[in-house]
Amino acid sequence: MKKVTINTITTTGLDPDFANIRFFEIDDQPFAEGGFGRIYHCRSINGKKFKNPQVIKIFKDNRGSAAHSYKTIRGLQDGIIRKKAELDILNIDFLNYYPAFLGAPQFVFEGEMDGTTIQGYSANNLKTYGYSCFTDVIEDEDTSAKYDEVSLINRYAKAYHLVRAFTLLNEIRYIHADFKSDNFFVSLKDDGGCALIDFDSGAIINDLEDETFTVGTPSQDMLAPEIRRQIAESGHAMVNLLTDTWSVAVACHYLLTLYHPFTFLTEISDNSISKYNERFVWPEIKDDFSYFDAEDNRDIADYLKDFCDMLPTGIQECFRHTFTKGYFNPHYRTSYEQWCIKLKPYLPEGEARMELSKIRHDIDKQKRIEEEQKRREKEERDRLDSMRVKPDDYPAYISKLVMDLIQKKTFLNLHQEELEEVGQQLGIADLGKKVSAFITAYYDIWADGVITNIERRKFQFLGKGLNMPDKTVEKLLSKKI
Repeated sequence: MKKVTINTITTTGLDPDFANIRFFEIDDQPFAEGGFGRIYHCRSINGKKFKNPQVIKIFKDNRGSAAHSYKTIRGLQDGIIRKKAELDILNIDFLNYYPAFLGAPQFVFEGEMDGTTIQGYSANNLKTYGYSCFTDVIEDEDTSAKYDEVSLINRYAKAYHLVRAFTLLNEIRYIHADFKSDNFFVSLKDDGGCALIDFDSGAIINDLEDETFTVGTPSQDMLAPEIRRQIAESGHAMVNLLTDTWSVAVACHYLLTLYHPFTFLTEISDNSISKYNERFVWPEIKDDFSYFDAEDNRDIADYLKDFCDMLPTGIQECFRHTFTKGYFNPHYRTSYEQWCIKLKPYLPEGEARMELSKIRHDIDKQKRIEEEQKRREKEERDRLDSMRVKPDDYPAYISKLVMDLIQKKTFLNLHQEELEEVGQQLGIADLGKKVSAFITAYYDIWADGVITNIERRKFQFLGKGLNMPDKTVEKLLSKKI
């Protein structure tokens, strides 16, 4: 195994296992390699095993490409860290809110390996989560057959989470610019699992006036038309925040159908699409169109037309606008936010995510409710503290006062102001008069030594008007005091 000794490291904070890393070990040989780096399996961190299997991408340095990749991945990581901190305040888990970032960088590092300074980053090994590269889903027959078992509503969910990931990338001002089926993985289970990878080849726009370029992959079929056009002319292309909207729309179409939206055409080029748009609105086609081979492609064309017609109207329109007017004018492409709005009503339970503005509104509303409740509770405590007789003490208070009055230990006129105050505080109207009536009734019913049923009921009624405990009333009725 090769040992990488850390010089500097930034942890995204998504996994506590990756705090305080001093060194890690990787396989001797990479298991994959691309234009921007080599990818290795990570075997240990600080000499110990860890919970979530990781892959390590070490950047190649092709005329400064390593520095570009490192700057890009750190810029993306900083954006994720800021968003994670924002979500932490709202008590929201980042990966639960943005599940398509399951393949995001866990830590970004500079270090030494075999006496050479290297740069790179770590990410979850998505295959250990049961995810497959979407290129395999499209091209491998067995993997495609497994994906065919995924329900349409969960394909909506995969597209939804993919698009939501790009809403955050857009917020961070990250442009992928070369987004293709190699760059995202999907769960083959009947769920909404989808994850982006390979962020280092993109670019961060720190200033809207920045001129950001990419070399792209001209042969890949999800590349935005304007990027393909520029690369064909000069070998590189200037990109902006609208660049990825074409690729994302194509990815959504792939996720739902496993086909490119223009797979029924014999050629996908500016010329073919221009002529197509003169006659049709996507995905319509007729046998006499010069870039359509009816004998070979009629079945797939009919399938895509029938599938599109089956989609909810809003989702149909997202595709139609993007693939018709949006080919030549990026401003006509469906925005990430619009995709989210159109997909959200058709998601399985538990897959939709509430907008942060709504979450904040609900939290603020709940805080206001709690603050109002605390205010009322304090007012009630202050009210009780200021009361001569508290509600819980009133039964004992009124019983003792009546007994003292009957036994002539005290006199009613001495308690009139007190009874008025107690009555006002406890909401008992004319408390002094009610006590007087109760005492008078007591003397009346015992005047001849015999209490009739009518007198008993009248006395009990007067007792209830005083909120006198039944026990006290019955005691006064049982014998003359």
